[in-house]
Amino acid sequence: MKNNIRYLLQLTFLILLIPSVIYSQNNSIGKLVKKTGYVKKTNINCDSDECAGDNLLIYPGDRIETGSKSSASILLNDGTAVELLEKSDLIILSIINKRDKTLTSFFSDYGKFKIIQENDFFDASLVIKTRTAIIKSVSASISIITGYEETGIFVYKGEAGFANIDPTIIEAYVIQSGYESFLKKSTPPLSPVKVQKTLRTSWIKRHFLTKDNERILRYNKTNGAADWFFIEKK
Repeated sequence: MKNNIRYLLQLTFLILLIPSVIYSQNNSIGKLVKKTGYVKKTNINCDSDECAGDNLLIYPGDRIETGSKSSASILLNDGTAVELLEKSDLIILSIINKRDKTLTSFFSDYGKFKIIQENDFFDASLVIKTRTAIIKSVSASISIITGYEETGIFVYKGEAGFANIDPTIIEAYVIQSGYESFLKKSTPPLSPVKVQKTLRTSWIKRHFLTKDNERILRYNKTNGAADWFFIEKK
């Protein structure tokens, strides 16, 4: 009986110890380097206080949310930098590990992101999934806007694969530098369109989500007065 009690106490201690081990600094995969306004960090794998860890360190499963007029910048250990603009939600699932054949992986329900990869990988090293799209890139600089019903991408440098998250939709594109594309739920991506050089640096600022986070709005500065339009939703 005493041995059983001792075993249970040891097991309980180990269970309580696990969160602090998992969320130790040695196991972090990046860092939150800048916060502006309301920025919330939680973890999808654990919601206890022990799993909070260092508020600036990033761990697998960390979820970053930004509020109105807020932003956050993340730098991962593989050289991937991510800027979350206002009203964005991003889950950092994993970081690339050649031994385990895992890639740096993100998921987003909604939001606006600028991602810059600085590494020497020659194959896909980053995969981003949304409710509607899957994006794979090698070493690229890309901007993404995504909502519940559609996703848009602009590749500033490098290239990225762009496809519907629905595996039955086989049409996909490799988006080259200077091109944009959009896709809606259950439809293939639109053919990539070249973005004027004068509008490339402002791409992410000219795209917005509707208040319900479903559709994408664009502000076309080339038309002088503000020209808002909905990308058609079937």
